[in-house]
Amino acid sequence: MTTGSLIPEPITILEKLENAIYVIAGTLLVIAAFAMLGKTVISLLTSLGHATLREMALRLLDDLLLVLMLVEILHTILVSLKTHVLKTEPFLAVGLIAAVRRILIITVEAAHIADLSDVVFQRTMIEISILTLSILILVVSIYMVRKKAPSMVDRHV
Repeated sequence: MTTGSLIPEPITILEKLENAIYVIAGTLLVIAAFAMLGKTVISLLTSLGHATLREMALRLLDDLLLVLMLVEILHTILVSLKTHVLKTEPFLAVGLIAAVRRILIITVEAAHIADLSDVVFQRTMIEISILTLSILILVVSIYMVRKKAPSMVDRHV
């Protein structure tokens, strides 16, 4: 606030609105994560007699990886709210989890198709190759970010 004025500065108002958006987004992520956990438990219980152990395990892993992605995004929001610093590592972690999750989904889908045509097989292999390369790049990036001094990695917003 400016001295002697009862009207807040525009920057102060925008900062409060920004924080409110972060809080709302964080709250929605928490709700989504708990809803996904609930769905996962219900799905697991309902598939006990119908699905194979392998199918249940893969479905459980897929759902839990989605929950982990939501939690990592929530962590990024919390760090941003507390420090007003944008950290790169949580974004890299979300990308890594998403790539691993996609490979799992592709593998499960391909296993259920009895006869893969050559074209579908080639496209599947290309996608898995690109995802694998992405995972390697993300892992190297996370390693490099962790090796650097925090002041060089963090970016003030």
